[in-house]
Amino acid sequence: MIIPQKIAQGITTVDADEITEDDARRAGAASVAEALAALRGTPGQPVYRIGLEWIGEDPRIALSSAAYLAATPDDL
Repeated sequence: MIIPQKIAQGITTVDADEITEDDARRAGAASVAEALAALRGTPGQPVYRIGLEWIGEDPRIALSSAAYLAATPDDL
């Protein structure tokens, strides 16, 4: 299982009325209506767009399979 690591590239506010179908798909929703239904809060509150960038696999995956981490206290 690959667990991605991402880093925030920027946070901006957007009007909910300006969310496009492409925005919705990039957020994991099938449509604008689905994306808007997933928002919390009340109408008129800010909607934040957070840009993310892939920076690689989570290094904890490799560390978790390292033999020295599987040692018992008596082995140390």
